[in-house]
Order: sequence, then structure tokens, then C-alpha cells
Amino acid sequence: MLEGRELGFFESPVYAGECQNYDVCEEICALAAEHKEQTKNLRLISNGWNAATRTDDKELREKHGVTSHGTNDQLHLLEEWEQPTNLIISMAKELLKHVDKEHWYSARAGIESMWYSMYPEGGYIPEHIHSNVPFSGVFYAKAEHDAGDLVFHDPAWHLKSSVWVNDAPVHAITKRQLPVYTGVMFLFPGWLPHSTMPNNSGEDRVIVGFNLGF
Repeated sequence: MLEGRELGFFESPVYAGECQNYDVCEEICALAAEHKEQTKNLRLISNGWNAATRTDDKELREKHGVTSHGTNDQLHLLEEWEQPTNLIISMAKELLKHVDKEHWYSARAGIESMWYSMYPEGGYIPEHIHSNVPFSGVFYAKAEHDAGDLVFHDPAWHLKSSVWVNDAPVHAITKRQLPVYTGVMFLFPGWLPHSTMPNNSGEDRVIVGFNLGF
């Protein structure tokens, strides 16, 4: 894992770090694929997300992508997910050291929920937040070139937009797109609106999402 860095914008903290343990990345992809095949009534993403659509239809799953969120978001408690869980929490704790000098957050952090999502060609996640969560994160187990940027939206965009005249000033941009790639992790407040661009890489994008508690 390389040294983490802060990418704060909109007066909101966002932290990024990366690892090169590609064996664990491959393990995550295999575990997610196995769970997908064995689990019924998985929730769809992309166009099926806002409607909270669940299905066993293989064609719809392949078209829209699936997530274990809402079916099993406690993957960190499963024995077979122990190694990925250890990697993710260790990275998260390292990134949290940027939050305060006393490292209170990093010392007390634990995973409250964890899930995977698999995005096929064209797959994406609409804008949403994680309610009642101090910090959320996403780890990219597989993200090839053009897998779809992670997008953060200024929570105060409507207020700022209402007072603009003509073109918005550069400092008032209300969305930020961050490129993604295999092994990168982002940590951010759960209340910060976020979404993704469609996956145009030609291969599945596989992520592990998680929420932290203290």
C-alpha cells in the first residue's frame, strides 16, 4: 500500500490510498462471482437501483449488474472473506490517520457493513448517500481503463447554483470525477453524495463497499 493522500473538496474530506496486493483483488473477484452464482434475489444496480429491483433473471443480472447490498452486507463476518476484510480495514485505518493528529478514528475504526458490487459493460450506480454513517469507503478489486469514474457531488450545489450569474466560476464547480483503477480505495463521509460513470472498459468492474463505525 502506498501512502494515503487527502483529496478534500467542497470543504468535505475525501481520502485515497492504493495497494498492489493483486492476489487479494483476484480473491475478491472470485468470491463475488461465487456469491453471485449461488445467491437468489440479488439487487440490481444501474437502471434497477432506484427501483430496488431484485431478480433471479440471469439476463437482467448480466445487463444491469448486481450487488450483495441488501442481501448480504455483512461479508466481513464470513470466514472466506477474512483476508479481503483485513486488507480493507488496514487500508481504511491508515487513511483515517489523516483525520486527526491523535489518530482517535484510526485506532477505533471497525467495519459495520461490507458488500460487493459487480458492474458489467455500461453498469453504473446512481447518486446516493449512506445515511447515519460517519465514514464510507469503496475498494476497487477490478477496474480496467475507462471503468467509470467515481463522482462526488457538492451537498450544497443547489444553494451555490442559485446565486451564479452566467458561467459558474472555477472554484464553484459542484462535481468532481476521480479516475479508478485496480487496488485504489476512497474513504469519505457517508453523507457526501456520490455516483459513478458507466463502465466502458469492456470488462466487469468489481468493488467492495463498506461503512465504518467507531
